[in-house]
Amino acid sequence: MNRFDLAIVELFSQSRLHPHWLHQFVEECVAGNDLLKGGLLLAVLWWLWMEPHPEQARRRELIVVAIIAAMIAAALSRAFANLVPFRARPFSTPGLRLEVPPARLFDLKGGSFPSDHMALAFALVTGVFFIRRRVGVALAAYVLLAVGLPRMYLGIHWATDIIGGTLLGIAVASLLGAARIRSALTAPLFRRMQASPGVFYACMFLVSFGLMTRFDSFRVLASWSAHGTADVAKTVAHRLSSQ
Repeated sequence: MNRFDLAIVELFSQSRLHPHWLHQFVEECVAGNDLLKGGLLLAVLWWLWMEPHPEQARRRELIVVAIIAAMIAAALSRAFANLVPFRARPFSTPGLRLEVPPARLFDLKGGSFPSDHMALAFALVTGVFFIRRRVGVALAAYVLLAVGLPRMYLGIHWATDIIGGTLLGIAVASLLGAARIRSALTAPLFRRMQASPGVFYACMFLVSFGLMTRFDSFRVLASWSAHGTADVAKTVAHRLSSQ
């Protein structure tokens, strides 16, 4: 492990920065709080979506692209975690002797690099930055403090995991935000919005909820469905082979 990551972990693990009450507060009220992690970001996006503006059409394109980029960035971060050499989380690294955080605060997705929380959040932040720079900068600082810092404090991620996820989110959102790509991605969706606004906004509500919760509920249903389908297929195959 590199010296930079170790220095950050050692800083946060110092007893004067790790009183029991603060550790408990970060663990119970901040790190696992979907409202703090994603609710504010989505609220800002919908504020910008509804705000009257001469460039409202362009703004809405950027918002839709930011949402698409967030989903892609989160998926890529999970793919990287499984493809690159395994990287243990700080709390499971021998010698550091860090307290193991509750399982609900992290996924056993492979290695810890990069942070999918930061990849998703900074894709959204980048979209906001393209619309309103000052708001985007303020949101970036907020995400680092409310999402990135608690995950380092609890030993869930190394500092370079946070940096990697941040850069991934920015890169994906910047790429998809290019004018030609943005128009190609959003044109079909806006045609759907004009044809069936009720269906469009119902779907956007579900997507917003998914982004706020990192699609945890959706992924649980998908996992159970996949396992159930596999079990049924095995049962059917076994019965056919035994006939």
